[in-house]
Amino acid sequence: RTPMAVAKDIITNVLRTSLLRFIKDASGDQLHLRHLLSGTVELGPDVALAEQAIQQVLLDIGFPASIEVLSAHADSIRVHIPWAKLLGQSTRLVMGELTVQVRIHNVESMAQVLEGKATNPPKVEHAFLSRQRERLEAMVQKRCSKP
Repeated sequence: RTPMAVAKDIITNVLRTSLLRFIKDASGDQLHLRHLLSGTVELGPDVALAEQAIQQVLLDIGFPASIEVLSAHADSIRVHIPWAKLLGQSTRLVMGELTVQVRIHNVESMAQVLEGKATNPPKVEHAFLSRQRERLEAMVQKRCSKP
């Protein structure tokens, strides 16, 4: 196999696994190999995005943990891979209009759940805040384990 063929396989697999985790109810068929190898993949209209993945990105970039993503949609997603100039040009991902619906939770309730001191918060809020606590703990663990 040529180095270019190996590079194409690697990029195709990375794109499929990294991009598909952000698309709700996604399947590998949406990023069909034939389309990837042509250099342009388009998804849309109205691509439903995975709330949990978007939630994690927001936490990673510093949004408050009290913000819950309820739904997220992009009107289109386009990926362009310059196979002929792979080492000299960047792969581009272009997303059309992005719509994100959020709920902002009470910061005091959040603090109580994070400290394990919550006393009867609403069921929906407690479930979200518990997931956020797990995400935050995983982020701290990941950052602490880096040399």
